[in-house]
Amino acid sequence: MRCLTKHLRAYPDDRCLRARGQRDGGAGERADRARRDVQPARRCRRRSTGASDLQRSHGAARQARRAGAVRRGLRAAGYGIRRSITPVQQRVPGRWHVGDTLRVRVTVLAQADMSWVVVDDPVPAGASLLGNGLGRDSAAARSGEQRAGMAWPMYEARDYTSFKAFYAYVPRGAFSVEYTLRLNNPGEFALPPSRVEAMYAPEVFGDVPNKEFEVAP
Repeated sequence: MRCLTKHLRAYPDDRCLRARGQRDGGAGERADRARRDVQPARRCRRRSTGASDLQRSHGAARQARRAGAVRRGLRAAGYGIRRSITPVQQRVPGRWHVGDTLRVRVTVLAQADMSWVVVDDPVPAGASLLGNGLGRDSAAARSGEQRAGMAWPMYEARDYTSFKAFYAYVPRGAFSVEYTLRLNNPGEFALPPSRVEAMYAPEVFGDVPNKEFEVAP
């Protein structure tokens, strides 16, 4: 087309070439009109792309909220779990010292019936779980422990690392278990999460992180 324009400028009387140029120019005008007609569709596609970007941003926001929930301890797939501490004997209110006794309550919310479930709650290093049969004070210190709900443990393990309660059957709903602990060592203890899990379906679980536990001398 550029060569034809130059030729017409050089030979303005060439009618055949001018007619061809007019025909090509008409085709060019039609192409320009087609391009102008296509432009609104392109703008619509850009708006549609913006909408998909907005959807992606909403999805990213939901993922961020889920990640925040995990950081806050709301990580669960079938079970919800909550942990609370109540002083039994505390030398200074609001601060833990060696020799203090506390009671831990673990509450579990089951979303469905499940068999063979374990509750695993960690304890600070060197602490003594009362009620393991060692010492005359164990039975007296455990006298206030309570259980609630329709699930009852068939076995409890009280060792130097954690308290574990094993359930042969856990119905849907909430239940709780308590244990008593005496602090023996000073320090700052970073505890792993408290966890409830179906023993033969590990994808069904719930856990909650524990704050750093400080014990003064």
